[in-house]
Amino acid sequence: MDKYLLLFYTEGQPHDNGMHLERITMEVKKHLSENFTDVFCFNKRDLKKLPGGDKICNEYNHISSSAFSSRVANKIGFYDFKPFLIKHVLDKIPENSLLFWQDVNFEKYPQYWVTDWKCFEKYLTHDIYVSPESWGHKIKNNLSRSFLKQFFNEDEIEMLLECSNFYAGKVLMRNTPFTRSFISEWNDLCHNKELMLMFDNEPHEDFMFNCCDQNIMTALLYKYIKEGKLPLNYPTFCFENRTWNNEHKQEFTNYIKPSFVSS
Repeated sequence: MDKYLLLFYTEGQPHDNGMHLERITMEVKKHLSENFTDVFCFNKRDLKKLPGGDKICNEYNHISSSAFSSRVANKIGFYDFKPFLIKHVLDKIPENSLLFWQDVNFEKYPQYWVTDWKCFEKYLTHDIYVSPESWGHKIKNNLSRSFLKQFFNEDEIEMLLECSNFYAGKVLMRNTPFTRSFISEWNDLCHNKELMLMFDNEPHEDFMFNCCDQNIMTALLYKYIKEGKLPLNYPTFCFENRTWNNEHKQEFTNYIKPSFVSS
């Protein structure tokens, strides 16, 4: 089975205003490439050469990064590059092959190294697998009510507030029509910066910070559950501390009610 790894890194000055991540990205590529048919690496300069790249990964200097999960979020389009690049690569790789998106800051999260890289495909129980956060981050901590109203009604929002966020730093998928439809919708929504930045209107009292691309992906996954496109108990398991291996695998219980699907 063909398996592909997708990485994006910022270079820092003079090329962009992100972090200097080229060295660690090349190290990741070197150590993990034996597990993949090919490894795709992009930086901002590469991305800008792609069709539609002029609208992605742009700077928003008038918006502070103080409310975001990263201090450079507003320098790189609030992570809108993630679904954009996934969509681009899915169009290039064979049908039914596997694609693994992996955030590259292995220095900040060294536990990424102990992912079960040699047989990670066993965790793909649906066409797309995303692990819920195991750090106690819930919908109410990152997604404002005004944001949730773009996807759900009031009763549905009340069901979701105590539910887990999904972590967008590692996304495993099979290249199928279902996956491409999900990624395309995620990409389209990330073009809507008004939606991505809808975090300070009606925030929950337990609001912590905004993870723009991850918020949209989380809302979209729950929307797919609501529509019956994914099962109510999706994805049935998660990983402690963002570490994908059997030692850290845990049963996951989704606390949404069956009425969520039929509402």
